Amino acid sequence: MNWHKQAYFFVGMFCFFIQMGIRSWADQFPWVEPSTMQRMVEPDVEPVVMRGEELPEFLDTPIDQIFMFAYRYDTDTWEAIPFQIDEVEGTGANRNYFSDRDGIFDSDDELVFMVKDLGAKVPDGYWIDDPESRLFPRYELEVIDGIDSTKRAWGYLFKSSSSIPKSPLDYVDSVSDEEIQSLFYRVSFCPNRGIPIHFIITDEGGGDSNTEILDRLKFRVKIEVKTVLGTQTYSLHENDNVSVKEAPRIVDGPVRVFRNAFLQFHKTIGGQTFTGDFPLPILFYPYSMNIGADNINLDIASDFSGVSVKLKLIRYSFDFNTFAIGMRFINPYNLDRNIVVDGVYESMNHTVDAPGWNWFLLTGSPGSVLMVNYVPKLGSEQWLYYFDKKDGGAWYKDDTPNVPNDASYGDSGILFKGDDIKGTFSFVTNTYFLPANQTAAIGDSITRFLEYPVKVHPQIQFFDTTPPATIADLSVDNVTDSTMLVFWHAVGDDSTQGRAAKYELRYSKIFPMPSFIDLWWDYATPVPNMPEPQESGSLQSVVIDNLKPNTNYYLVIKVRDEANNQSEYSNVAMAATLDVELITFYAQVFERYVVLHWSTASETNNFGFEIQRRTEDEDYQTIGFVKGNGTTTEVCHYRYVDENLAASKYYYRLKQIDTNGQVHFYREIVVQTRLPQTFVLYQNYPNPFSIA
Repeated sequence: MNWHKQAYFFVGMFCFFIQMGIRSWADQFPWVEPSTMQRMVEPDVEPVVMRGEELPEFLDTPIDQIFMFAYRYDTDTWEAIPFQIDEVEGTGANRNYFSDRDGIFDSDDELVFMVKDLGAKVPDGYWIDDPESRLFPRYELEVIDGIDSTKRAWGYLFKSSSSIPKSPLDYVDSVSDEEIQSLFYRVSFCPNRGIPIHFIITDEGGGDSNTEILDRLKFRVKIEVKTVLGTQTYSLHENDNVSVKEAPRIVDGPVRVFRNAFLQFHKTIGGQTFTGDFPLPILFYPYSMNIGADNINLDIASDFSGVSVKLKLIRYSFDFNTFAIGMRFINPYNLDRNIVVDGVYESMNHTVDAPGWNWFLLTGSPGSVLMVNYVPKLGSEQWLYYFDKKDGGAWYKDDTPNVPNDASYGDSGILFKGDDIKGTFSFVTNTYFLPANQTAAIGDSITRFLEYPVKVHPQIQFFDTTPPATIADLSVDNVTDSTMLVFWHAVGDDSTQGRAAKYELRYSKIFPMPSFIDLWWDYATPVPNMPEPQESGSLQSVVIDNLKPNTNYYLVIKVRDEANNQSEYSNVAMAATLDVELITFYAQVFERYVVLHWSTASETNNFGFEIQRRTEDEDYQTIGFVKGNGTTTEVCHYRYVDENLAASKYYYRLKQIDTNGQVHFYREIVVQTRLPQTFVLYQNYPNPFSIA
C-alpha cells in the first residue's frame, strides 16, 4: 500500500467517523421518536419531535396556517406556545433539512415543541376563539410520561388562515455562524477549526453569564496499517487536523436550531498533504445540544486488498478550562468519591454500561453540564474517559500521541478500544446545560427519560355543532318570603348524550312572552353559583335568595356545552314568594308543656297562624290559632303554649293564613318532652315549604 493510498484511507476513516452526525435525526434514538386536567410530565428539559405522517389531517396545509396552543386550567385560558415545523426532504440517512422549501406541511416534515410548555386537557369541544379554525379538525396531542403513565400533558394543533398570534418566545437562536444562544446557555465554535470551544450557562439558566468553562470538543482516532513494508500507526486529532471549509448551514426556529458545519480534515504523510471533507451537524434545543448517528459501518478494510487495516481507538470528549476548577465530577460509578476538577490526576472508576445509557455531570457555581451518552458494544473495551491534569497528557488507555501543552481540566467523554474495531456503530450524545450545583438525581432523571421516552397520542377532534337538549321540567318548590328552591333534570351535551358544560338560570317579575323572550333574557336577573351539569337524567337544584316577599317570579334556564352551543329556552317556571317574612321559630321545652315562639320581619294581609302538631305515629292536627297583624313592616313576636303533654317526641309547624284564604306552611321543628329541662331548638328562617 503506497503513501497515497494509506493517506486517503486515513482521511476517509476520520471523515467517516465524524460523518456519523449527519445521519437521520428522527430515526436514531428515542429522544426524538414520535412514539413522544393539569400538566404532569417530566422532565421539563426534553423536546418532542413528531413527523408529518403522524398528523395526516394536516398534510398539505401551509405551515404558516398551523398554530399550537396549551390550555391553562388555573385561568381557563388558551396560551400560544413555542413550536416549529422544519421542512425535510427525504427519509432515513438521506434526510435533508436544507433543501428547497415550499412552505407546505409534508409527511417527512417535523413538528418540534417542548414538554415544559404543554398544559391541561381541555373540556370536550372547547375551542380557541377563532371562527375559521372551527371549520377544520384539530389535533389533541396527549403526551404520556414513559415511566409513570398517570403523568400526562396536552397540546393542541389548530389550522386557520386567520392572523392568530403565535408565541413570541424564542428559546434558541443562531446569533452568528460561530455562536448559538439559548435563553439558558451559549455555545461558541472555533472560527478556524469549527468545533465547540465555549460553554456558558447564563444567569437565566442558573449559571454565570460571565464565565465560559469549555476548552474544546476533542476527537481522537488511531489506525494501524500493515503492509509488506511493515506496520505503521496513524493518529489524528481535532487540534491540528481539522479546519473550516465553508460557512455552516443553519435552520433556526424558536424551539431548536439545526447547525451543519462543513469542515475539512488534512493530514501530511510522506511530505504530501491529503484532505477530506465532512459535515458536523448538531441540534440545539432550549436546554441541550445533541449529536447522534446510527448503523455506521466501521468495516472498510475490505476496500484495500492485500493490506491489513485495523481501527484501534476512537475517543470523543469535552475538555474544560481553568474556570471549571472547583466543579465536581459525578457519575453513577463514582458516587462515593469526591472528584473535584483541580488539574491534579486522581484514580477513579472508568466503568460504563455497554450497550446502554451512561451519564456524567460536571457541576459547580458556573452551572452544570450533564452529558448523557448511548454507548454501544463497540470494540473489546468501552470506557468512561476522564482526565484531569494541568501538565497535559492523557489517560493511559488513550495511547495516541500527546498534543503539546495540552492541559486537561475535567476532560470527560467515551473511549472505545480494541485490536480491530469492526461492525456497526450507533451512538447518541446529549449535552444538557443546567443550573449550578446539581446532584446525581438530575442525571438519573434525564437518563430515565431517554431510556423510557414520552409517548404521544395524536387524536383528531372536530368542532362541536350539536347543542345540548332543552330542559322541559324546570320547577319550583319550598318557596318562602325571600327564597325558593328551583330544580330540574339534567340534559345531555350532544342532545341527550354526555354531560353539558354550563347552566344559565335567569328570573324576572315580568312574564316572558315567546315573541320577546330574547329581550326578556337580556334584562332578566342571572342566578350566580349555578351547579355544574351532571349526567343526563340527574336531578339538580339551586336555591335563589334575596327575593322580595309577596312577589311573582318567572324563571327560564338554558344549557351550554364546551363549544358554547346553547340549548333552546326551557319551559317557564313561576312561583310567588310568601307575604309573611318569618325570621325565627323555636321552642322552650318543659317537663309537661312546650312554649312555641316565632317572629316575623314583615307581614302582608296576614290573618293569622294555625299551630299544628304531630307525633311519630299520628299526622298533623291543628291544636291552636294565633291572630296575625294584617299588614305591617314592624317586627312582630308571637307565642303559643302547648300544655298537658306526655313524655314523647313532638313535631310542630305553622300554617300561615292570608286574609284572602291562601295558606303557607313553614318547616317543622322537633321537641322531646322526656326530660324535665329547658331545651331550645332554633332554625334560621326564612325556611318554609309549600304543599302543592
